[in-house]
Amino acid sequence: METPAVDRQTLDEIVTGWEDEYNLLLGDIKQRMLEKAASAQEVEQVNNLERIVLVYDLMMKSVMERKGTWPYDLKQSKTEDNLKIIADKISNELDATPQLILDTLNHAQQKGDLMCQETDGMIRWQWTDYL
Repeated sequence: METPAVDRQTLDEIVTGWEDEYNLLLGDIKQRMLEKAASAQEVEQVNNLERIVLVYDLMMKSVMERKGTWPYDLKQSKTEDNLKIIADKISNELDATPQLILDTLNHAQQKGDLMCQETDGMIRWQWTDYL
């Protein structure tokens, strides 16, 4: 992008500078999280950001559409079991820890962004809205 007053290179430098500052701040918060010194608000902000990035990745790669359907098993009829199954099924598609995947899917389901249906002998996970 370019404007009459600011050229493309200058705008790129500004964005890169902001991104570098943001990454430093994020790295500092993550370090304090490891040391148990981050505030609850900082922890929630980082966790929320990680969930947002993961959901975006899931949607852009159509992971739920490709891996989110399988035959219904009476032994695994509880939602929590199905949540663990889908987390395991998609873990090799993502650059995220198994716990982050499980937490993100659980969070999305609790917010109503992701739903699990059991119909015609099949379990089917799907987004309620797409990006």
